[in-house]
Amino acid sequence: MDSLIYNTRDANGNDISKTVEIKKYASVKAEFNCKICGKDQIKGIAVKQIVSANYTDWVYVGDYVCEKCANMFSLFRYNYIINGDKVRLLNIREMCEEIQKPQEPPFKIVISTSGKKHLFYKSLINCDPLNFTANLEGENISCNLNKLRELFLFVGNLQVLGESKNRLAQGEMRHDIFEVVGYKSYQYLQEALKMRQIQLPLYLSQKLNITYEEALCNLTSILQA
Repeated sequence: MDSLIYNTRDANGNDISKTVEIKKYASVKAEFNCKICGKDQIKGIAVKQIVSANYTDWVYVGDYVCEKCANMFSLFRYNYIINGDKVRLLNIREMCEEIQKPQEPPFKIVISTSGKKHLFYKSLINCDPLNFTANLEGENISCNLNKLRELFLFVGNLQVLGESKNRLAQGEMRHDIFEVVGYKSYQYLQEALKMRQIQLPLYLSQKLNITYEEALCNLTSILQA
């Protein structure tokens, strides 16, 4: 893996694709078990070549990593899904869609909110497309795909009504929206906030491209389910 494509937007809001180069490091002969992938190796890359003097996650990686795992250190700024040997860089809009689809196992889901931390070696390998974990800025969050889709719908429909994800994260709703959606929606929000997986739509969710009336109808369906 020498490079990956990342879809983003320029300063004018136009969709563009850029190439993310994978930094390469010199390997040396060394017999070790790579702590990240768990495979025995006869050559590898010294982690001190890759990280800064402030690095503190030695317990996760050891002194050496294999070449394949060393490639992942270049991706700390990005969100991505790993399916087997395939790595897909995803912007927030793409991740919002992809995380709601069944993934082909084995897979990892990595979501960075700061773009400053190495998360791939803290993420768990998933073998079940319906019940899995997603790593959000270092936290492995347990998810049920059906419930996660419902939570995305709940947040996305409220965004159509004019609610913000930041306010929802605080367990709040605008008074005018509360009057329209009713106490059941507020109660649903309070219960949802007890689930860690609500943090995924609160970060990733996008305003749905539907009408105000459709959003109200969708919320009613969610609350009656």
